[in-house]
Amino acid sequence: MLCIYITFFFHGTQELLLFKKLFLLLHQDGFDTLFQQKAELF
Repeated sequence: MLCIYITFFFHGTQELLLFKKLFLLLHQDGFDTLFQQKAELF
């Protein structure tokens, strides 16, 4: 996973930066959903 971020960082084109933003947003939503599900279990 880290190599993906490094690749984005070194290429630094607008398309890759936009894709990274979208990816991070989706990743954040997924993490929040997972966290809420785990919180409900406890």
